[in-house]
Amino acid sequence: MICINIFKDFAESTGGRDREKGLFSGQEFREDLLYPKAIEAINNKDKLFIDLDGGYGHSSSFLEEAFGGLIRQLSREQAEYIINNIEIKSLDEPRKKEDIKLFMMDEFSKKH
Repeated sequence: MICINIFKDFAESTGGRDREKGLFSGQEFREDLLYPKAIEAINNKDKLFIDLDGGYGHSSSFLEEAFGGLIRQLSREQAEYIINNIEIKSLDEPRKKEDIKLFMMDEFSKKH
């Protein structure tokens, strides 16, 4: 299992959507950490585990850019693999888990 703990591996307090708007953005997280780990999971036929707990929470814009953006960045086949092989832990804010799934499925539905 390929694991990412956002609080420990990225930032205790995440930012907004884009790099140019400030530090620890969803774009920065996706490009620097999430995408490489997703590709590693795909190549190794492994699961991708994301732990959202700890820190000060994550804005919807951060999560959409990170996880919706990941699906936009991947091929249809890669995106399907990740959607079927991602596990998200969010005990602090259970709703965020569902938000991420919706962001991912919304972007996947746009792929042809």
